[in-house]
Amino acid sequence: MGYIIHYDIAAIFVCIVINVLYFSKKRFATKANRYFEIMCVLVAVATVTDTISVYTITHADTFPIVLNYIINGLFFLSFNTLQIVYFRFMVTITGYDTGKIGKVINVVTITVFLYLLFVVFFTPLTGHAFSFKNGVFYLGMLLPSLYIVAYVMLVSCILLVMFSRLHLTL
Repeated sequence: MGYIIHYDIAAIFVCIVINVLYFSKKRFATKANRYFEIMCVLVAVATVTDTISVYTITHADTFPIVLNYIINGLFFLSFNTLQIVYFRFMVTITGYDTGKIGKVINVVTITVFLYLLFVVFFTPLTGHAFSFKNGVFYLGMLLPSLYIVAYVMLVSCILLVMFSRLHLTL
């Protein structure tokens, strides 16, 4: 069964339109806007690298293994970092980015990011996130943990909004 790439290409065009519209206007220099800008860039990078990886993975035997590791590493790094930045964005607009809880959130998100960075960065040596053997792409044993972390971040965002919906700062 082939991978349908049409939606990825459409997503790239949507990202381009959103980024052009957003970055062509003047914005207030707020923390929430900064997080949104980072999310726009991460979505674009994740979408482009995901689209490219579809081709390089299916032709892994013809592309240099280093290129495959770079493209897939950038995808997993940008996709999972996006969840962390989105969580930070939600923390900012709900007002929980200050005080003791803000410090705890900083420690948690930095720890999660370092874990993500460690797993993806060392994947070419360890194969923990993914690997290539004989021109075939294999999922690593720690790849599910990256998706679990992303899922926990998104669920945390939903809970954060549910518990603070009365005093959102947007």
